[in-house]
Amino acid sequence: MNLWTRSYGAVKVDITLHPNNLIEMDRIMDLVRTLEIPSAGTSEDVPSRENSAEEMDSPAAPSNSEDFDPAELPDSQPGGWTEWPLAVGAKQIFVSVGGDDDNSGRSESEPVKTLAAGIDLLANGTGDQLLLKRGDVFVGQDFGEWSVSGKNADAMMLIGAYGSGSRPMVQPAKEAQILVGREGTKCSYVAIADLHFLVPDGHDGSVRPPHIIWRSEGTNFHIEGCLFDGTAMISQRIAGHGPVKNVIFRRNVVDAPYAVGGRVHIYWQGVTGGVLEENFLYHLGWKENVVPDDKFTHNAYITSTCTGIVFRRNISMSSSSHGVQLRCGGVMDENVFIDTALQSFGYVLGGSKDNPARDAGVSGSIRDNLFIDPKKIDGADRGVGVQVANVNKTGLVISGNLFLNDVRSGEDNSCVIELDADNGPAGLHEVSIDANIAYNWRSGLVVREGNYANVSGVNTDNNDWQDMMGANSMPTYVSILGENYGKFSFSGNIYNRKEGETEVGFRVGSRTRYGDRDFAWWTKNVEPTAKEAKENYPDPDRTIETYSTSVGGGGTQEGVIASCLLQQKTFWDEDYTAVSILNYFRAGFGMAPIT
Repeated sequence: MNLWTRSYGAVKVDITLHPNNLIEMDRIMDLVRTLEIPSAGTSEDVPSRENSAEEMDSPAAPSNSEDFDPAELPDSQPGGWTEWPLAVGAKQIFVSVGGDDDNSGRSESEPVKTLAAGIDLLANGTGDQLLLKRGDVFVGQDFGEWSVSGKNADAMMLIGAYGSGSRPMVQPAKEAQILVGREGTKCSYVAIADLHFLVPDGHDGSVRPPHIIWRSEGTNFHIEGCLFDGTAMISQRIAGHGPVKNVIFRRNVVDAPYAVGGRVHIYWQGVTGGVLEENFLYHLGWKENVVPDDKFTHNAYITSTCTGIVFRRNISMSSSSHGVQLRCGGVMDENVFIDTALQSFGYVLGGSKDNPARDAGVSGSIRDNLFIDPKKIDGADRGVGVQVANVNKTGLVISGNLFLNDVRSGEDNSCVIELDADNGPAGLHEVSIDANIAYNWRSGLVVREGNYANVSGVNTDNNDWQDMMGANSMPTYVSILGENYGKFSFSGNIYNRKEGETEVGFRVGSRTRYGDRDFAWWTKNVEPTAKEAKENYPDPDRTIETYSTSVGGGGTQEGVIASCLLQQKTFWDEDYTAVSILNYFRAGFGMAPIT
């Protein structure tokens, strides 16, 4: 057990850490294989600039279902951490600021001094390893344009760490990138682990912070256990170039990168098969009193040209806009979203409705997540648990989620789940909204205006809508803002409004209040099995602060943030994982734990 002290703003937090208290990871392959991998189109509305991490107008390359085999994605490792043993015939190159570039670099006692010298000693296609000394700080250095591949998935080219102490720190020069896999090159089987990437001194947001940018044609690019300290990551396939396949981003911490103009986020475009798992994504793309939060900047932005994506067991907190924008669909399970404005699944808003990237629609799951304490965006009301659009006939399951405590996001634009039947050619099909709990939120389910001609199999069953408050723009429970409301099925839901709230319960067939309906009308015309009753949960008023108290963290949200920022392989605290937070809140509602 170790006692650490970390200053967070004006708050000093003492944190007790339990080294090597590792959680057992479930295998991810069964989740990946449940996805339909449709052919996607040719463009996305916000691709990124060729020579930097900035966005530009050139199109992305199409993602191609024929490029993706889910079996190629590596499994999570027992104990939660991936191991990269040195392959037969491969070598290790050691780098330390106390070394000498005239050394061989072949042992800890003879390290080279600079990253450039170490890279020059690597052999392509062998599984060589470039190891940086823990505790060292490589100022003004970076990995340049990377071209060294590993041999195969069992003999990865590793950029990692050796020795004891804190992670090696790499701090590129101003306007430099951390590492670039250039479009037009081929590179595969590369892993980066246990490094600390620091923004240059004096960063004020006038230039974009350093990124890892991966656009090389190839497969198996893996980042694990790294701290992106004011820095970020992009993975992207560029038009006219080969596929970017099997990208893994797991157990990393991304802490508050920003730039004037926003749009600094984890950004994936045209990726064919990938996993974002057990990361802590905090406050990406904006900074109070410097760069305002806006609707274009997200903690993670996964575009519609990606396929086969798993977003699982992440903690996404204090986003500018979306905690995650998962436009490609896929798996969005067992995550914790704290202080985010909204999340989306499928192609919701933005871009042209005729964009061919949207033709096939999306499918997947949104299961067992926690959405808590939603926020505004630069003063504008938000507070949407999840938006959904363009779901094909393979379908989408929204189940087992908790939506809690919408008290800060404002009374306009707030709802638990928003469905859009007309934003995309696939419409809405086989959407199951089942066994979710919404508690102390404003509005419940909203189906946006439309004629619903391309809707089938949308069922909302056995959900609890409890202590609901209503909003200025929407009623308390359900709004179906089109005339053809019979396309949507409801059964076994339980409704209850917060004491003293008088907002109407339902709006059907009209956006205006002429469509307002009471509970008696609803049960007669739509849902005969509905109940209006207050559920008695074991402890529903739990908060992030009470969670902090329960794990000895001091009872503050700042303490939770500070402990999450410290997560790494050598000091991994199970109390600050998504699963532990999920299970604390699930117990408050009598729900079974995540295992």
